[in-house]
Amino acid sequence: MSYQDLSARYPEYIPAIVLADKDIEPFIKKKKYLIPKDINFGSAMATIRKNIDMKSSDALIYMVENRILSPNIMMRELVKNDFLYIKIIKESVFG
Repeated sequence: MSYQDLSARYPEYIPAIVLADKDIEPFIKKKKYLIPKDINFGSAMATIRKNIDMKSSDALIYMVENRILSPNIMMRELVKNDFLYIKIIKESVFG
């Protein structure tokens, strides 16, 4: 389905696709999301994290357009005329 079809059918949602690092790829259950425009990026990250079967001690970095965003930014501010691509990278920070 194209972006125009999805945005016409679900106007209050942002279609997002998760792009994962090779270390995370096998652990992801779901890669496509419809994220409500009225939540913050931190809530969207929490929803995505629930669909990744990794230890809670594994740190994940979420990036949009090669930028690390504040969890407080509203999803409405990230709307473009294309899918929102969220890149996830695993980082080892604990020992």
